[in-house]
Amino acid sequence: VGSFQDLAVVRDQVPQGEVGVNFNYRFFPQVQNLRHMIQDGNMGSVEVISGSFLQDWRAGHGATTWRDGSASSVDVLLDIGVHWIDLAEHLTNDRITNVFAMPLQGDGLTVSFETMSGASGFFAISQRHHGHKNDLDVEVVGRHMSARWRQQEPDLLWLGSSGEKNVVLSRETTLDLRLPMSSPYPTGHIMGWPMALKLALEQFVDGVKKGRIVSPTATLDEGIHNMLVCQAIAESVTRKESVPVENSRKILKGER
Repeated sequence: VGSFQDLAVVRDQVPQGEVGVNFNYRFFPQVQNLRHMIQDGNMGSVEVISGSFLQDWRAGHGATTWRDGSASSVDVLLDIGVHWIDLAEHLTNDRITNVFAMPLQGDGLTVSFETMSGASGFFAISQRHHGHKNDLDVEVVGRHMSARWRQQEPDLLWLGSSGEKNVVLSRETTLDLRLPMSSPYPTGHIMGWPMALKLALEQFVDGVKKGRIVSPTATLDEGIHNMLVCQAIAESVTRKESVPVENSRKILKGER
């Protein structure tokens, strides 16, 4: 696929029930529990979304991996930033519409943004943060309370309040039987990254068999929007100014 127009061809020629995007962090139970808390209005309207995705495999001169080599901030954005962006939008059922990005020394980025609903946010990404192996975290600040989820502590959900005690909920205490991936493991068994990936693939295959891709599986349109957010971030780094995210529907129709 060489352009957004090529993606439009894919979208139009391949049945929608056969196309999905592997944003597998959506499939952690606590991610879905937090999404439902937000959608049910328990937190109030979303005001701020923040977080980071930090790794360290590029830190130090002796680091060698299967992806070894020099990397720009945009490379890191397309490697791990895409997952943070998708997670923030999926949790809040919102879309980023405007971005301002600044490169960090090395290979990272800090990005501030606005969303369609009027919320604001910021996040940082880097693969040179010593000691952070796959440290993704996202915090959603609602009008009534805040909530934070961290991938390296996947079964825990932190809830913060200015008027009451903060609490940390385990997967068992937030069990929601409406969610198909709420309890793939027995209680007390941590739900880790491999199981989230397995659930993502299983649900995609099931959707293909039924001819319909359903949430939490990401659709092609959601993947295209994510690419447009990344494109705006890359342009912001170059232009050193705020950049709006182009409308995916207009792009796919050739209305740039």
